[in-house]
Amino acid sequence: QETGSVSREDVAEARQNLDPAFTAALDSGNTAYRAREYEEALRYFEQATEIDADVAAGWFGIYMAQLALGNVDEADAAMERAQNLAPGASLIHPEQPEAAPAGSGAGAGDTTP
Repeated sequence: QETGSVSREDVAEARQNLDPAFTAALDSGNTAYRAREYEEALRYFEQATEIDADVAAGWFGIYMAQLALGNVDEADAAMERAQNLAPGASLIHPEQPEAAPAGSGAGAGDTTP
């Protein structure tokens, strides 16, 4: 799915299907990341993946935090995990065209908040 095409309603609906503890950890990680508290952000993102390892958002958070900390190998491993979980998400698959042709199935089932 094209990253810019996700509506607020889609995000809200996807979040409703997630464990509240997962979304709390993810939100705390995002807050810490924005405050440039990268080690704290990493702890929250890791906590999110412990709660639900099958949601790409937690792994993408780990990627961002590890990259900010200069841990390229760990960042790459987390990005690979996120990409495997969300094969149609253009944000984590920059090599894909922004918009897939209608009916291509790109983004099908992607519920990453």
